[in-house]
Amino acid sequence: MVEEDMAVEAKSNVNKRLYKIELLLIKIIPYIIALCYIINTVLSYLSIEAEIFSMLCGISLLPLLFILMSSFVFGFCKYHRMMIYYVGISELLAWVDYYKGIPIPTNTYYILLFTLFGIFIFLFTYYKIKNK
Repeated sequence: MVEEDMAVEAKSNVNKRLYKIELLLIKIIPYIIALCYIINTVLSYLSIEAEIFSMLCGISLLPLLFILMSSFVFGFCKYHRMMIYYVGISELLAWVDYYKGIPIPTNTYYILLFTLFGIFIFLFTYYKIKNK
């Protein structure tokens, strides 16, 4: 009986640790992915191949949807979601450009990506200041 109680308590401690780790990862992953997206955009603009960012931080929309839903479930604030929205819109633009082709010059496409990043950084800062 005592051994069972200790096993249940040990399992509970593991679950608490896993919960904390998952919560931390859900908090920081959108920032890491957004940072890698903008670094990859800058390097691509400078014609520097760095596929490591695509391999490590490239994401499809289904995992991004999970992160977004987790953001709502755990009650994260709006500025946390700004990075998720930025990554989602960037990914949609990349898909449209890859499969359909966006009929604009490459430099204009990069300006569009940098402008998109600037808009989301502005919104992030706005919501961050507004919540203080």
